[in-house]
Amino acid sequence: MPEYQEYLAILDTDPDNVHAMTALADLGDGVLSSPEAATAIEQARATLRERGELETVANLYDVEIRAIADDARRADLLLEKGHLYADDLLNEDAALACFREVLKLRPGDEDAEDTLAHLELVRENWRAIVDKYVEEAEAATDRQLATQLFLSAAETTARYEPESATIEAHLRRVLSLDPTNRRAGAHLERILRGGERWGEVYELLGERAESSSDKALRVQTLIDAADVAETRLQKPDAALAAMKKAIALDPDHPRALAAVASAYEADESWAQL
Repeated sequence: MPEYQEYLAILDTDPDNVHAMTALADLGDGVLSSPEAATAIEQARATLRERGELETVANLYDVEIRAIADDARRADLLLEKGHLYADDLLNEDAALACFREVLKLRPGDEDAEDTLAHLELVRENWRAIVDKYVEEAEAATDRQLATQLFLSAAETTARYEPESATIEAHLRRVLSLDPTNRRAGAHLERILRGGERWGEVYELLGERAESSSDKALRVQTLIDAADVAETRLQKPDAALAAMKKAIALDPDHPRALAAVASAYEADESWAQL
């Protein structure tokens, strides 16, 4: 197995693994510019994005952008990264920087120019747009429509006034209507982590693990919950319980197996081990 595949495999089970990300970056252009490596990284980004590991996805873009010497490929990657920041991470400043860099590398790029124009237009009118979303959501009799409108209100506000308390309020309205809404859950988790509200993060992750029908997402969410319980809440029993649930879903998951085995060894629970 090529080295880049090994590091991507680690990130698949442990998206926050700094060592694997750094080692991947250190491989450089000679390895990462190959078609095989580019395809593998693209597939990893798609999988992680589906699970909501957006910061890791952004880091994978950075790794490849720094490693690639070809300007056309770098422009393509910057364009994708810009859309990630604009559409999912809701960081307009970072998105603008990406699109402007695309235009330096590829003047006249239609996608970058159109997106920059759209972002500027929305910036000038975002408060009125959000007010309209909320008004229509409050009046909506269709649950799905109300969910989407509250989500749009939250996301638009987050792009232009990221410290506004109304973002969390709108996201909680979404989750009250649809507890399985992954975008709203991911946005809310980011807010709670940013405020170091670890008890609420743990509770949110637990709810997500219970409500999701996606096994891979449930496993990763349980592992995230275990990490929060262990490192932030100092609740090793809760962390172990979450890891056991993860193993019940995926008996071969390396991180969950290692964590449970380590806990049994520390307690000298040899029969269970």
